[in-house]
Amino acid sequence: MKTMKKLLLAGAICLLTAATALAQPILRLPSAIGDHMVLQADTTVRLHDWADPNTTVTVAPSWGGEVTAKAGFDTAWAVELRTPAASAEPHSITFRTKKAEKTIDDVLIGQVWLCSGQSNMNWSAEHGIVDMQEELTRPMNPQIRSLNLSNSVAVLLYEALRQNGFAGMQTKGELHRLHWREEKDT
Repeated sequence: MKTMKKLLLAGAICLLTAATALAQPILRLPSAIGDHMVLQADTTVRLHDWADPNTTVTVAPSWGGEVTAKAGFDTAWAVELRTPAASAEPHSITFRTKKAEKTIDDVLIGQVWLCSGQSNMNWSAEHGIVDMQEELTRPMNPQIRSLNLSNSVAVLLYEALRQNGFAGMQTKGELHRLHWREEKDT
C-alpha cells in the first residue's frame, strides 16, 4: 500500500512538472543577439530565434520595417530585416509572440568586422603597447563594441556561414579573413 502511494505521488509530481514546463512560453534569443550589439548598416540581416511550435513571431525594430515569421514544429524561426544607414543613435528590437515578449536595447547600426589572427592576438597590452598606462586612463569609446569568440565558437560560426553559402560575403576571396581554413572548389 505504501509503495502504491509513493508511485502515485511520484507520478503526480512528474505530471505536474511536465505540465508546468509545457505551460512556459518559449522565446529564446541566441547569445550573439542581445543588448549592445551592432548590426551591419544598409543591408538585410538574418535574425533567428526559438519560440513555441507553430507560433507567429513578430520582430519590430525601432527604425521601422516590422516583419513576422512562423516557428516550425522544431521551434526554430528566422526573419530577414532591412537595416538603416549607419548612425550613432541607439535602437531597439522587440521580439513578440502571443505569450512572450523580449526587447533588446542599445543596438547600433554601423560597420561589422569579422577579425581573426594569430595566437599573439591574445597577448595583453603589456606585450607591446609602449604607453599602456596612459591608454588605460582614457575613456573607452561606447560606440565600439566587440564580441570575442573562442576558437571552438569561431569554427561553429565558420561552419554556419559555409552551410549558408557564405551569404553576405562579397567574394570567395574574403573567406580567408574570416577563418584560417580555406575551402577548395570541387
